Amino acid sequence: MRLTFPEIPTVADNMALSAATLNAHKSGLEFLLGVSHAPYSATWADAAWQEEFATTYQTVAIGYGYYRTGLSKLYYEFDIYQDSGNGTNHWYAQIGFYGDDDSWHWVYSTSGTDTASQHESGTHDLTSGELAQLTDGGLYQWRIQIKTDDTGYHSKLRLWQFGLRSAIADWPTSYTFVNTQTFAAEKLNDIRTATNKLRDHVPDTVSISGGRVGSNNNDHDSYHVVQESVYRYRAESLWCAIAFQHDNGYSGRTVKWRVTFEDTGGNSATIYESGDLTTTGRTQFKTQEIDLTAGSAATAISNASITLTQGNFYRVTLAIKKTTGAGDQEVLRWYAGAVIRVSDGTPDGGWDVPNYWAHGDTDVGATHMDKYWTDLTLLYTGGNEELWSDHPFQPRDPDDDSSDRWLSGPHRMRRLHYRCVDTDTGPTLHYGSSYASTLTLDSGSGWQMYDLENLPDLPYGDYYWLEGALVALECDEDLT
Repeated sequence: MRLTFPEIPTVADNMALSAATLNAHKSGLEFLLGVSHAPYSATWADAAWQEEFATTYQTVAIGYGYYRTGLSKLYYEFDIYQDSGNGTNHWYAQIGFYGDDDSWHWVYSTSGTDTASQHESGTHDLTSGELAQLTDGGLYQWRIQIKTDDTGYHSKLRLWQFGLRSAIADWPTSYTFVNTQTFAAEKLNDIRTATNKLRDHVPDTVSISGGRVGSNNNDHDSYHVVQESVYRYRAESLWCAIAFQHDNGYSGRTVKWRVTFEDTGGNSATIYESGDLTTTGRTQFKTQEIDLTAGSAATAISNASITLTQGNFYRVTLAIKKTTGAGDQEVLRWYAGAVIRVSDGTPDGGWDVPNYWAHGDTDVGATHMDKYWTDLTLLYTGGNEELWSDHPFQPRDPDDDSSDRWLSGPHRMRRLHYRCVDTDTGPTLHYGSSYASTLTLDSGSGWQMYDLENLPDLPYGDYYWLEGALVALECDEDLT
């Protein structure tokens, strides 16, 4: 079932305080805690550096994003440099969107003369004029462009992630209750206000992400990248998957796949490597959940001098290779990979479980009431439970808009919005046990929508794959 945020009643002085009202506050906090631990897809990232030697801006990344009122902060993170070697020629970068006025708005630009890779990150507050070209509930295309000031030298960019965030304004002042004091209605209503502000802050969309185009390779015993993705760290695990096939009917051969983990400083660790896996000659899916905070993965991360920091971006790369077979004449095909941030649901140690009241209970003392502000503060600014409003753009390679691609993600919201790779062919949804069930969705140009509640065999919480979609996301609203 799909969980929804509760309606929290407003109270007035001298009103009888019911168990239903207090339990609505409890339900609101537990909904937000669930959001904090919910699965999110990492965004696709190109494995290679994008480079341009033109003196006019050239697009190196295209992203699609949802806009709602309040998403007024652009965030970005990328590596960049120019290769002249003398530190006098410039690299230039700019980020913009295609607005309601059918024009490009370049909202952020930067430049430098660096001859070694520099990590650029930050935010830009969209101006009122820029926001005027964005409609609440709209789906927009964003781009990153780079150029150089000398065509003899290249500017090079490696994207981590970019997207939109909101900020919480007018956060109520927390309050410490006292048992000998009468509870004023405004104090409980401040808790309601804060809870609703956090609900308005959380993302309205779920990414169905990925996007590296499938590939064939017939060499032997060399790893090849299946998927490279970037995500914002929250404890504690990753769910990773690959889809592949040993072509030409060969079965009984073996392959091996691995997962590597990289921080923005360039430190890298192998956090998982499978044993030899027997192939069947048909499409196969392999999955692995990796706890980054314990066991061999944590040891590898530590040995690579990587520090897991809440809120930092990390790059996750999936790769595969043949390990037995008749050599280079046999083709191994991989379709896609998936990287999803997951959690075992254990709250941060500072979380104070709100009381559940039954009708007629009278113990509404300070001890129970203070739990609300303890948890609200944790969700607002509190480290491992802090709620983010990230709406990452779903990027694709600007030079590749017609190839077969697979996306993947968790089913958490009602409606699937997507754009077709081929406007005459609808994408195929793979779901169910071993992803053996399929459904062909409608084709068309522009954004399409499918109501996933028409598919009872895809329950909320399941993961699925989408073959033949350029970009996709889930949202409870119909955005088309």
